[in-house]
Amino acid sequence: PNVPIRNELDLYGDAGTRLALSGRVLDLSCNPIPNAVVDIWHAAPTAVAVQDLQVSDAVDYDNTSSEMRYRGQTATDAQGRYIFHTKKPGWYRNAGTFRPMHIHVKVWVGDALKLTTQLYFQGDPFIEGDPWASPDREVALSPDGAGAEKGSFDFVV
Repeated sequence: PNVPIRNELDLYGDAGTRLALSGRVLDLSCNPIPNAVVDIWHAAPTAVAVQDLQVSDAVDYDNTSSEMRYRGQTATDAQGRYIFHTKKPGWYRNAGTFRPMHIHVKVWVGDALKLTTQLYFQGDPFIEGDPWASPDREVALSPDGAGAEKGSFDFVV
């Protein structure tokens, strides 16, 4: 409830890597679904490189403030496309280890929740030991201007 309707999540001046995440929402016949709602949330960003990561560098989610930092939802356009501008999420601890960077996603079509999943980033060293990560949900990132990255992922629901 009360998830902000916005696709611009890089609003806070936090350190970290800017990220543009885009893609499409498609039906099982690969037809675009207009007006599907893509809802994302992720942990706070970090400027710490993985090789320098210490336990004290773990980040967390903003689940309690009125800002709902790094959370938003947007509707797909007529071609089923969505885009979010955010920061790459940081790593947080779970059961004594770091989880890989990831973005939580829900996709709604009409009033029906069609998908709940997580997206990961290729090359994250914590993917291999993570029980929830899967190679079919890894996003390849590429440079997108000075210090920024972009990636794309299509959801089939």
